[in-house]
Amino acid sequence: MLNINGLLKSTYKIITFYSLSIQVTRRIGLNLTDMESSKLEQFTFEIALAAKCRRPPRRRNLLAPETPKRASQSQNTLSCHNHRGINFMSPKIHFINRVDPSNIGDWYCSPLQYYYNFFNKYIILRHDIEKIYWLEIAPRDIVIIGGGGLLYLSDNCQKTIQRLYATTPHVIAWGVGFNTHYGRKIVQPLDLDSFQLISIRDYAHPSGLKYVPCVSCLAPELRKRTTVKRKIGIIEHPSRSPVPDQPYEKIGNNVSFEFLTDFIASSEIIWATSYHAAYWSILMGKRVICTHWSTKFEHFKYKPVMYSGNLEDDIAKTVIYEESLEDAIEHNNTFFSIVKEFVLSHMEYGDNSYQHIVEISKIAALEWKHEYLEAQINNLKKEIYTLQKIIVALHKQ
Repeated sequence: MLNINGLLKSTYKIITFYSLSIQVTRRIGLNLTDMESSKLEQFTFEIALAAKCRRPPRRRNLLAPETPKRASQSQNTLSCHNHRGINFMSPKIHFINRVDPSNIGDWYCSPLQYYYNFFNKYIILRHDIEKIYWLEIAPRDIVIIGGGGLLYLSDNCQKTIQRLYATTPHVIAWGVGFNTHYGRKIVQPLDLDSFQLISIRDYAHPSGLKYVPCVSCLAPELRKRTTVKRKIGIIEHPSRSPVPDQPYEKIGNNVSFEFLTDFIASSEIIWATSYHAAYWSILMGKRVICTHWSTKFEHFKYKPVMYSGNLEDDIAKTVIYEESLEDAIEHNNTFFSIVKEFVLSHMEYGDNSYQHIVEISKIAALEWKHEYLEAQINNLKKEIYTLQKIIVALHKQ
């Protein structure tokens, strides 16, 4: 007679170790897919239910040795730790936006970049919203989403934000935007009341939510001034609604921030299909025309002229907003004060004298060897596959 209880307990031990292995391999660079991770989590939960557990046992954290031998740092996906040994059970602050080096607007719109001197006193991690390290986020943690057009962008993005609500109640939206592409239908709803704090970059939006423009207004490059070299400069979003063929100098928003702001500063008028190119041009005191292809262009506080098909008429309607930059900075500093108050009341204040930014996937304090883990994970995959077949057979009986 097969002992089902014993089988389930043994299975659960294997899966728990496999979960830890995935957590570790994410830090040392093994090639495991998100699909494997999500399937494993689902399977783990099913086994726990079958064993009549109220919930899966708490994962032990093997990633924080008390006396690490060394520390390292890199520049990709970011985390903060100290050389005395990080306690991964301590509350953390997670910054989540679209981290895409090929889109300069996404790359420069995280509040972490502009208020780092405050946030670096805590354990901080930065995630790409398309690849979140879910095992790092605990119920006590704070999540700050933004900026960028992440609201009603896609059903997958909606589900990701809903999952963040379910992971921690302390989710803050900072200058996020509504961004439904024309012709795209969004089915997945989003409960905006579930945010701990929320501000949006959309001015006078029907939602009535607090207006805070994109935090990238704090970039010092937006204050540069130079000699105008061209009447009209075109800045395109490489994958969206290119400007019709025109005899004007053109760049994409996949260039460096320094180059892009130089181009804006040396143009009298900017014609943009990129949200952030239009936004930064307005802040730099330029007259701006937009070719729009999403709801994100509909709620600028300082409005560009939407391209009508008649360029000369549109140029005549353009306006320079001298006060736009200081206004945007003031809104962000005010919202930062609100966020700061919440963080100080919620988080343990840390000592940043020994913190460093490091790549999540390369925490040098790990004593696990790469080859050993790779072999163990391959063996565990085989055992789990065998156990899955046994469980399926048991269900059929």
